[in-house]
Amino acid sequence: PGAIKERLEAFGPRTEKALAAGTPAGLMVTGQALERLMGAGGAAEALSTLEDQFLEIAQRCSVVIACRVSPLQKAQMVQLVRGKVKPTPVTLAVGDGANDVPMIQEAQVGIGICG
Repeated sequence: PGAIKERLEAFGPRTEKALAAGTPAGLMVTGQALERLMGAGGAAEALSTLEDQFLEIAQRCSVVIACRVSPLQKAQMVQLVRGKVKPTPVTLAVGDGANDVPMIQEAQVGIGICG
């Protein structure tokens, strides 16, 4: 959690500056980072703060891409947004395989793509 906190603090001001200037920003997060962010060890209070910081940055980005994530992590991302973002948004999940089913079921709107 310490390394994630340092990176969030380092990129937060840059993201703020870019968004204030009207520059679109994107965020990419890996499954390994999500594992650390969402509770694989560490104090609950510290993890909650990291989740809040992550969501603050993510909400200001035009796009958030999660790569190399497990089916459980996909569902947890939807739960995180539904549980912590206020006002609670309508969530949409789009998936193209069986590994996306938990995420699609967790979202209020789910789309499965065949092909």
